[in-house]
Amino acid sequence: MRAAISTLLLASVTLLAGAATSKPKSSPTLAVIDAAQRKVVAILNDPESARFRDVGISPSTKAVCGFVNAKNAYGGYPGFKRFIVTEAMTKIEGTDAAAMDYRWLELCDDSVPSKP
Repeated sequence: MRAAISTLLLASVTLLAGAATSKPKSSPTLAVIDAAQRKVVAILNDPESARFRDVGISPSTKAVCGFVNAKNAYGGYPGFKRFIVTEAMTKIEGTDAAAMDYRWLELCDDSVPSKP
């Protein structure tokens, strides 16, 4: 009985030690999302203040869609805005809500919720 417990304990320690030294696997999905977030950050007033949430990839259009909040020119956070990134464009919700609504329905409807 003691030998079985010792063996089980040794196996558990070995597994934990192996898990601690293994590198996390890279995911193509995470790479695509990371690249899209870099494109969004590049067009912000204060790139370092960017906070993202509910980011996903549309299975049908392959657009990366989500919400971003970043400091504006006055230094305040105005609230989360929708963003869309495709190979051809990077859009952040702005003054033309109707155009963003149209694009969101066209490109992102099956990836993330429409409201933050």
